[in-house]
Amino acid sequence: MIRTCRGPGAVSCAAIVTSALILLAGCSNGGGVAGGGHPVSGGTLTEIINADPGNLDPQSSAVDTDVQLSFYAYDRLVAVAGDGSIKPNLATSWTANAAGTKYVFTLHKGVTCSDGSALSPATVAANLNYVGNPKNASPLLGATMPPGTSASADAAADTVTVTLPTAAPFFLSDLNLLPIVCQKGLDDRASLAHTTDGTGPYVLSSAQSGNAYTYTLRKGYTWGPGGASTATAGMPATVRLEVVSNETTAANLLLGGSAQIAAVSGPDRSRLAGAGLFHTGSPETFGEMFFNQTSGDPGADQTVRRALTAGLDLPQVGTVITGGGGTAAQGLVAASPAPCPGNTVRGNVPGYDPSLAKELLDQDGWTVAAGGVRAKNGKKLSLTLFYPTGVGDGAAATELIQQEWRQIGVQTTLEGRPESQINSVLFGTGAWDASLVPVGVSNPAQAVPFLTGPTPPNGDNFAHIDDTAYQSTVAQAETRSGTAGCGLWNQAEESLLRAVDVVPFEDALVETWGKSATFTTVNSVVLPTSLRLLG
Repeated sequence: MIRTCRGPGAVSCAAIVTSALILLAGCSNGGGVAGGGHPVSGGTLTEIINADPGNLDPQSSAVDTDVQLSFYAYDRLVAVAGDGSIKPNLATSWTANAAGTKYVFTLHKGVTCSDGSALSPATVAANLNYVGNPKNASPLLGATMPPGTSASADAAADTVTVTLPTAAPFFLSDLNLLPIVCQKGLDDRASLAHTTDGTGPYVLSSAQSGNAYTYTLRKGYTWGPGGASTATAGMPATVRLEVVSNETTAANLLLGGSAQIAAVSGPDRSRLAGAGLFHTGSPETFGEMFFNQTSGDPGADQTVRRALTAGLDLPQVGTVITGGGGTAAQGLVAASPAPCPGNTVRGNVPGYDPSLAKELLDQDGWTVAAGGVRAKNGKKLSLTLFYPTGVGDGAAATELIQQEWRQIGVQTTLEGRPESQINSVLFGTGAWDASLVPVGVSNPAQAVPFLTGPTPPNGDNFAHIDDTAYQSTVAQAETRSGTAGCGLWNQAEESLLRAVDVVPFEDALVETWGKSATFTTVNSVVLPTSLRLLG
């Protein structure tokens, strides 16, 4: 997920996505408290994460693991509940003008940072101004606010005024992705790579790269989402987030009692269900393909993109990558409840037709040469397929794709990378031709920065997409508030899929399991204030 959601190696909400590259926290399913124990305060809870987060600066990455860790140490202005409603967090209330371009947030009184200093309106405004300034290249820009957004503070009134250059249809829910850093961290951003400086319920006490990250509970925290407090019975005194990339190992640790929380969505979930473990689930984008449309790359040719897609049995690829636990994608947004219901995939994404694929490539001048690989103007039709390791059965899925593309004359090199290297490839080297890194978003507006506009290193449009029909319809949709623009958002998405700019094909229920613990999740992010150890 380039989602900001914890699905398959995606890019998170504004920075690619779930281990999806992106983890975009928004609406999703929540968990309730199960029976079989009573809350026990203190103690240590171990949560399994499937990849090392790398840089811990919460405004420098939208990869799902980074997003999950950020919720322990950092608060947001507002919170999103499991039903999609907006709840107070650092802001107790807010107002907006009729145009939806100016918001005034009244801050919670008495909020303190982990070092004991008070959080000021000026510091909150500085966070928004940092992310809103394109020069800072925060991957959260675009997903949380439009470029050019500015903020000002009124210390006497305890308010922060946010001015948007244009209306953002889902602005309040998008703010749930923006962690607020305290002043010390803003003054020394380099320190945020390996320490925390926030107002959240926990503070980082130990960081062992590639192994584990330990957080300690803060006393006196009373301003959590919906008034959550760290004085609640059952909250663990220590949370240890242990890096374990293999789902079978994670499941074994849960069953053996060495861990209390882990996301397991593959075949091992049947063992966990059989043991009666508590669990929650969130639908997420698991199977999604992008083509690099950089000039000169095969993916820049729409006919090639269409042929490559028609040459794949995408339902079968989806079954492989999810271990049979997925469902056919209906659009770019897998979140439930869907903000804009409808099926934009049906009739717009090419179906499996190898004969058509070969015919399209023939018509486009790609002729079969020695070794069965097609070539045009002396250049082979050779692609590097990039995918995140540790996301479902990605290796087997890419091997199937490699075999099917070979049948239509395409040579494919498979390039798997751990989640920690996703950003460096998609937004850095650009050394890929096709990608299986999904972009997980909770509303259609969050996808826009990845599908339009500046390309890396100046923007998030990693596939170099330039779809004027999509851009034109999005411009109209962005003038409508919330779901009032859903018809236009779906129309824009349909044009994008018809042009084969992105190919969504499989969603899956990403399940988070608990033993001797309960919790609530939003888009697969475990909410720290909901943690309860059970005895």
